[in-house]
Amino acid sequence: MAQRFEQAILADEVAVIGPGAVGSITFTAPGPDPRENKKGNKNGEMEFRAIGTAKLLSNTAAVVVMIGIGCVVLANIPAPVEPNETVEAVTRNSMNTFLEVCHRTISPAAPRKYAIVDAICPAIRAWALPGRVSLIERMLTDAQPGTVPSEVGYMSHRVTPDVTKGQVFVDARVHPPKLYVNNVEMLRVHFNYRW
Repeated sequence: MAQRFEQAILADEVAVIGPGAVGSITFTAPGPDPRENKKGNKNGEMEFRAIGTAKLLSNTAAVVVMIGIGCVVLANIPAPVEPNETVEAVTRNSMNTFLEVCHRTISPAAPRKYAIVDAICPAIRAWALPGRVSLIERMLTDAQPGTVPSEVGYMSHRVTPDVTKGQVFVDARVHPPKLYVNNVEMLRVHFNYRW
């Protein structure tokens, strides 16, 4: 059976965010009718109710997600690839862009949930890049005091990376929105009032 993210790609119902990129979706309400899961907005752009990223294993990426009422922002934060890059510099750069997009997308007072998805080394059952999760948490807390993000790990297999095991998918086509990691539901986002 195809994974949820792959099914949404085939149906052209998802915004796909590439490695090292930040993207967002905004929508008016979850659509129970599949024909409402993507539609043109008044600016002629497509309005999606799902967003995701893949190939996390190929670059030991972290993913940061903000889910709000009527919007989702997702950042794919890769590990450094250039010899002069550091985990901190790459993470700060991506997080600054992520926070800027969040600021433009949702009111500071609006309810929201954050999730951090990062690689775990199977041999030691610890974060693959120690310090990246704590840096992301600090930056989120500095930007939005009181923030307590959910943390989710995915196993990093360097020998034979399985591309299907490196996916993060937020499905807001349903109510409440759900976050999937490798096709496993990890988080349902409930807010205290209806959309």
